[in-house]
Amino acid sequence: MSLQLQSEKLGHVSCNEENNCGICLNPLNNRKFGLKKIIHKCNKDVGEWKHEFHIKCINDWIHMCINTGEGTYPKCPTCGNFDIPIDKIPEKLKSQAQDIRDSNLPKVHAPAPIIVQEQELEELEFRIARRRLFDILLRHVSDQFLPFLGVIICVNGQPVVKDMTTNLRINIRQKMGDLKNAILGNNVAISKKIGLLNPVKFRLKYWTDSSYPTFRAEDIHYCIPPYTKRFAQMESNYDLNSEETLLSDVYLDYQYKLSKIYNNAPELINSVETPYAYQHLKNIYIEKNLMWNGPTGPDDPGHYDHAFSNPQNCDIDEDYAAYSYDLKSTIDSISWLTFNLVAEDM
Repeated sequence: MSLQLQSEKLGHVSCNEENNCGICLNPLNNRKFGLKKIIHKCNKDVGEWKHEFHIKCINDWIHMCINTGEGTYPKCPTCGNFDIPIDKIPEKLKSQAQDIRDSNLPKVHAPAPIIVQEQELEELEFRIARRRLFDILLRHVSDQFLPFLGVIICVNGQPVVKDMTTNLRINIRQKMGDLKNAILGNNVAISKKIGLLNPVKFRLKYWTDSSYPTFRAEDIHYCIPPYTKRFAQMESNYDLNSEETLLSDVYLDYQYKLSKIYNNAPELINSVETPYAYQHLKNIYIEKNLMWNGPTGPDDPGHYDHAFSNPQNCDIDEDYAAYSYDLKSTIDSISWLTFNLVAEDM
């Protein structure tokens, strides 16, 4: 089966043309952003270039590579095909890095599209998921709240509201406990939504004395919106109820499972109960052509805007949407969770 992988933007940056950190994009010569470190460079006649970063930025990148999932040996963030020399790795991480190198774990960079056997396909599916995670982590160097995770909040099994990490002010470096607290802290909004959807069953006292119930998370699992049910093929490898589970691991695990289902028969998840599950999965997984931008001159043939655009996404703030004309568009594929809540005193 042919597996189409996204191409990566690789290449060398000339030291004469670029003087910003390759990770955070802030100036390298401004000391307020910290000291800088050169990872590798070339002074040959073919062109002088160097890949350099703020020390904190590259150390964070190295730490993320080594400690995400099973860990991978860190490569230069700019070109993606150069192993960072062991002497450039922080002392406390050198032992782990050497162990990874010695164990010959699969590399992170995505290969060209090829026809592969089942075992190779599984490895490629994992590489796609890991590449997507790394892309997000790279953009989350600062404390940003980019959309990467969506949640369908249910109360007693009934869908109440959809939300995203952008609105919940959660970033990918946080844990499930942080996400859970953010959701449970919205008990007033959730309660009001329940009252609007089903006022007969919503206790009168919540309208008369302005008190609202508190909730607890009874069950958390992966989902494919608009379906909130649990799919057997998408059982998490992590304890989603654990406060310490990393959101980066959750994102990686979900995307890996999407990849595996996408490359198998649709009937694996389509059923009488979920007849369009595979189509909704593709809306999550596949990057789409959006608006066509026509030619601007003889050297510009025109191009499409590319993004993930899922009709099931809740509207995203313009500052975080991939394109302002499509508030359901995201730069990254969104991983989805169902949070089934139970009111403590309803």
